Amino acid sequence: MKPPGRRTRVIVLLTAVLIGATPFSAGAEDAAIPNPEAIFERARTTLSEMAYPPLLDYRIAVTLHAGGTSRTDHYSGEVEPATGECRVHSFSVEEAANPYVPSGINVYFGLSAGAGSGHNGIGVAPPPEIPIVRKNVNPTPAPVTFGIPDISPLYSFGIRAGGRQLANDDDASTLKTIGRVIVLGRRYNVRLIGRVPLDGVDAYHLGLDPLTDPNRDRLRDLWVGASTYDVLQARIAGNFTDKPASTVPWLIHFVTVGGATYIGTETAEAPLPNTPLTFDEVTISFDDFAPRHGSPDLLFAIPYDLDAHGHVFEPNENAARGLPDRSC
Repeated sequence: MKPPGRRTRVIVLLTAVLIGATPFSAGAEDAAIPNPEAIFERARTTLSEMAYPPLLDYRIAVTLHAGGTSRTDHYSGEVEPATGECRVHSFSVEEAANPYVPSGINVYFGLSAGAGSGHNGIGVAPPPEIPIVRKNVNPTPAPVTFGIPDISPLYSFGIRAGGRQLANDDDASTLKTIGRVIVLGRRYNVRLIGRVPLDGVDAYHLGLDPLTDPNRDRLRDLWVGASTYDVLQARIAGNFTDKPASTVPWLIHFVTVGGATYIGTETAEAPLPNTPLTFDEVTISFDDFAPRHGSPDLLFAIPYDLDAHGHVFEPNENAARGLPDRSC
């Protein structure tokens, strides 16, 4: 068979290029349209490559609006970026300053089966007694709170592609890699909704449709800086691990401080039914980020099994990164 000539080889090569081309590279005009999948992966890599201190202190503010009134509770927390493990004080600043003391009128009831019968005879067993019953009449209700927020400002809702980088104690410019970027299976169909201004920053607005598990993969919208690829904002279909917070959409706003990205606010976009009232608005804010050198604070180390009621946790993302099972 006669070997193909130059013209034939050029046609074959051109055909191969066209077959392998993406829809955004077919022409000069289409080449200017960014690939949404590439934007998403670039944002994930950018978030993964940021440097964090070995230990980080932070503050959480939980603001609730219900029945025309509002309440804000502040909690102190710390996180070890290398493992993602966080610890949050179980008492808010407000509760520590003004502890809740139940009040009301205590009424006691007690009855003996031998009441009024005089002394027991010799060798006669004493009559059985009915235990005393105490009832608090008109007690002061305990303050209604959202729960103890055992959460970390480093949580990424599945955006982060791999392990975080750790800033060296002596030289913040020297980065120590504590993990490697892990390419996970494709979990979303990513669409480019538009290019919009967000807080004065030119941003790509991406829409994300989960391909397999919408309960696990909760991202629905993502805003990414067009020039930096920093993650600016996200919308998720449910937050935390328990209802009703896990069944309503939340808007997550990120902030970048000292070259590292943290959660700034988490805001519920629908009311949250709660006993005995409904939270009309819930906003969780993170601030006072401060690196700390030294050992973790042992005052945080209160086992969850001593007080597991009322804690709020994020879905675990460490398992996907091969790290121990942690709450944050």
